[in-house]
Amino acid sequence: ASMPLAGRMRPRTFDEFCGQRHLIGEGRILRNMIEQDRITSMIFWGPPGVGKTTLATIIANYTKAEFVPYSAVTGGSKEVKEIMASGIAGAGDAAAVMAGTLAMAVFVLMLVGRLLGAAFGGRISPRAMLLWASGISLALLVVGVTLIGCGVTIPWEVASKGTTVTVNVPVGAFCFVLMGICTSVMWSVIFNLSTEGVGKYTEQASGLFMTMVVGGGILPLLQTWIGANVAFLAGFVVPGACLAYLFLYALVFSKNVNPDIKID
Repeated sequence: ASMPLAGRMRPRTFDEFCGQRHLIGEGRILRNMIEQDRITSMIFWGPPGVGKTTLATIIANYTKAEFVPYSAVTGGSKEVKEIMASGIAGAGDAAAVMAGTLAMAVFVLMLVGRLLGAAFGGRISPRAMLLWASGISLALLVVGVTLIGCGVTIPWEVASKGTTVTVNVPVGAFCFVLMGICTSVMWSVIFNLSTEGVGKYTEQASGLFMTMVVGGGILPLLQTWIGANVAFLAGFVVPGACLAYLFLYALVFSKNVNPDIKID
């Protein structure tokens, strides 16, 4: 009885929720992501009373997530720290912390890849570097997807509770982390190879290259859509196809097959 009437009458299922059918209607992308428990970070924006908190509560009910109400108007940094501490302290959240650690490892390895690319860039041709980096990445992707159902148990110490819990980490996750080195090496190599030998057209080629880089931002969205609407593993076809093209580009497509074209 202490809960306000609005809280007691709050919709708890998609069938009770009104509005936003283009996102949470049957078969829609957000509805599929929630029902498959494969949601990502989201921001709900709108005036009071449109259902932001209600939708967040429904997401928590449908997924393995915990709903923590917090108001930036009445709360402060102290409450945020308490929420973060309680989340990390939970044994069930140890897997999420481990996932964050692996994600951070990807960025660290990407920095390592940039250093390796700079160190060997003057000694190895861009074509050879792209060939090896894309080939290794493609192999790691295949192995990672194949072993995605296999896991290893890793002990994780929860300092706030003074206990140690075990977290099951998919073996494929380590393969995806190692791909961070290769993707970072490929970045500078692709640029050098795409503008190699174009002479006075280097400036225009650089502009086209950067335009295509921006356009490549749709690929993660495409992978997410396929994973949510077709099958989770089917989404890996997108990065697989990209890596296969880069491998073929280094092997065949980057060669100058028409040396009669005047570029000077």
